[in-house]
Amino acid sequence: MRMSLLAVLLFLTYTKPVRAAEAVSLFSDIKGHWAVSVIHSAVAAGYVDGYEDGTFRPESRVSRAHFTVMLVKALKLPVAEETSDRSWYTPFVQTSVDLGIIQPDDFAEEGWNRGIRRAEMLRMTARAVLGEEAGTTLEEWSGWAAAEGLFSGDEKGELHLGAVASRAEAVAFLERVRSLYGIGA
Repeated sequence: MRMSLLAVLLFLTYTKPVRAAEAVSLFSDIKGHWAVSVIHSAVAAGYVDGYEDGTFRPESRVSRAHFTVMLVKALKLPVAEETSDRSWYTPFVQTSVDLGIIQPDDFAEEGWNRGIRRAEMLRMTARAVLGEEAGTTLEEWSGWAAAEGLFSGDEKGELHLGAVASRAEAVAFLERVRSLYGIGA
């Protein structure tokens, strides 16, 4: 009996789950970064990870493929079935197409590895959370985001919608969306 209890205690000690704060501290490049708390939340929610070298690379551009995966995971949408002959992001793109988040001509002839523009993030996210009420124009999407406090501009209030988003900007945006719509970890 004593040996069993000791074995259980040792097992519990060695299998203790890693807390999100501990996971974030593993990233060597986010200490003091403006988005450290949202990176913490996003990692804890499980829709974004760091890199094998122990970095998060918060200022690196986020590709369309990565943002699509993050969006689907962050909003906890059902993912299409995976097949072996497709890219790692294909099930998430298929989910986005099936749900009307991505329209066939949204990224016509432009690669999935290209950096996603802030306007493209708005369009996809508005469609994901608002459905048909999202509208069809950049003015409608940016109006929704501004009214809800989802996008912050620079010191002059400029949203820079044509700019490619960084990983930090993408997770900050998605964390605001998750908070606004009550999507928990």
